[in-house]
Amino acid sequence: MRTAYKTRLVSGFLAGLMLLVALACASDDPTPTAKATSTSPPAATVAPTAVPTAVPDGVTPEPTATSAPVPTEAPSTNWVDILQAHPNFKDEWGVPVSGGTLKHRNPRNPSYATPNNGISTTAGVLNSPMYNTLVRFDPWVGLSSIIPDLAKSWVPSDDGLKITMKLEENVVFQTNPHLPDTYNGGKINGDAFTCEDAQASLELAIRPPDSEKRRITRGKAFLSHITSSDCPDGPLAHTLVLNLSLPLAGTLPILAAGNLEIVDKDFINWWTTEKPGFFHSTTTENFPHLHGTGPFQPVEFQPDVRFTHKANPDYWREGLPFVDGIESFIILDYATAFTALLTGQVHVFGRGSWALQAGQAAQAQRDFADRVELHDHLHAFADGLSFYFYPPLDDIRLRRAISLTLDRDAYVKFWQAGDISMRSKMMDFIPDTDWSPTAETLNTTPGLRPEKTEDRATANALLDDQFGPGERPELVCNVQNVEDQTKICLFFGDQMKKHLGITVKMEFEERTVRTPKTDTCQMTITGGSGGGNSVVGQPDDWIFGTFYRDNLVTPGSICRSALWAEAEPELTLELEELAWQIRTELDQVKRKEMVLQWETKHFTEMITKIGFAWNRNVNAILKGVVRGYSCKNQTLCVYTKQGIDQFERLWLVK
Repeated sequence: MRTAYKTRLVSGFLAGLMLLVALACASDDPTPTAKATSTSPPAATVAPTAVPTAVPDGVTPEPTATSAPVPTEAPSTNWVDILQAHPNFKDEWGVPVSGGTLKHRNPRNPSYATPNNGISTTAGVLNSPMYNTLVRFDPWVGLSSIIPDLAKSWVPSDDGLKITMKLEENVVFQTNPHLPDTYNGGKINGDAFTCEDAQASLELAIRPPDSEKRRITRGKAFLSHITSSDCPDGPLAHTLVLNLSLPLAGTLPILAAGNLEIVDKDFINWWTTEKPGFFHSTTTENFPHLHGTGPFQPVEFQPDVRFTHKANPDYWREGLPFVDGIESFIILDYATAFTALLTGQVHVFGRGSWALQAGQAAQAQRDFADRVELHDHLHAFADGLSFYFYPPLDDIRLRRAISLTLDRDAYVKFWQAGDISMRSKMMDFIPDTDWSPTAETLNTTPGLRPEKTEDRATANALLDDQFGPGERPELVCNVQNVEDQTKICLFFGDQMKKHLGITVKMEFEERTVRTPKTDTCQMTITGGSGGGNSVVGQPDDWIFGTFYRDNLVTPGSICRSALWAEAEPELTLELEELAWQIRTELDQVKRKEMVLQWETKHFTEMITKIGFAWNRNVNAILKGVVRGYSCKNQTLCVYTKQGIDQFERLWLVK
């Protein structure tokens, strides 16, 4: 059964991210200077829920919740003017000004510098400022708006199997003194962006060479239905055609999220031929070699201190970026980072899971409302547990007992920070979106409902049945030794001891120790962000991207899925079949019904993981100094590339 099923779906699929001393010694910002203003209208489009459709040139339909992306020509006027006319431009921001260095807190050394990893907590800040994509989420709107980037328009074929993109002209790649000017006769520094670069970037993202497969994984996971691309007007022209095996609703959102960053074709050839694996980690040597068309260029990486970018003097969006550069200070300690913000030594605090802690967010509201502006939004991950199906966890009775017992409402309440809730209640997938279960469902489903008496009685009966009356196993919860992560295992252990009589041993380990274990499945329960994930708020993220076995790339996900299939073979196949149907269904009403069906079945019958609650990050900026920052209530604002794209349009006021 597995063999026939796999063959059918594989063919369909392949054919379908001393320090305060350093801060204090950092150079002062130059005095900003005002930019000219006008009232040129912005171009905006609406995110797709199905295959993109064309509109006549110059016509922009009224946006609706189900509108497809509009092939809109990017305006050619000064981008300062365009931004001031943006519907989400705030009057209190005042007139945009140029100059100064944006100072950002990064929590640790970035793990890697590989392009096409715009979706990452620490590495994203390091590498994404150098790049543009074909399309992007509007940084001032969020996931509900896809707008042009290097593709200024796009039109699908009638059958949805081709998307023709008109590319920006007069765009050049950065000039980087660390790179050769040419490679094998092809220009790198200052090369014009053309169709051949988009083609090479697509292949790098979706079908990377063996030396890069470890780091470039999301392209295969989400974009393999782009089987090839063509340059019908020639490789040095500006028309790109994407050839698709399936017309999927998630194509443009996945492209917009940062899974495809445009890199020069000859740079790719030089890197993968002369220095394969060069960007697998972040080093003082490799960081200055990053190279794209984006608003910033790499300058220097000092491990455990900072990394810096400078504005691209040849950036193709006239007038941007506003700031002269970015200094990202590596501050692991939350208290030190918060002090740096309050004293004006950093301007932005927050990146993914490393945003303000609950106590800091509450203190900022209570004591520093005049100095700190907070931007809370749904993050890309959920706190929770991931299970490795070794005995006794290969038995659904233990997994179900754990799920029934955990008090999700207590966990959400624990993370309340003043007027801001830092967690949202969930079932399996990202909450508070069009795909999510209703509040009524979340409050009446066993395991999720606030009243726990009946659920815990059922849980104890399940354990008595599995282990014998009053007998209980001892469990181990392994988690990275970081405060907001260790709280997950501690909460789990407390709940298990109080309500089921289960002792949970804690293993708090450093990332370097944990990674070899997760890669080889040498754990039974891990705490962290495995409770759920989403990079674009689309069902493909979690349901297809992390559960469908033929789509998995990393060693840890492959060995975990093998354990699922051994313990629950029929249910694994059933959920994979439904995952495929969700991915390929274009009728959004039917698709939502399938998503809820999959989520309910996994939550009640499979339980490969348990989400305690979905993360709501609280980012902070220096109030009155940073202008143009707009992340409040923007789902996934910082984790996707839209958070990095905010840097392009931020400005500083003394």
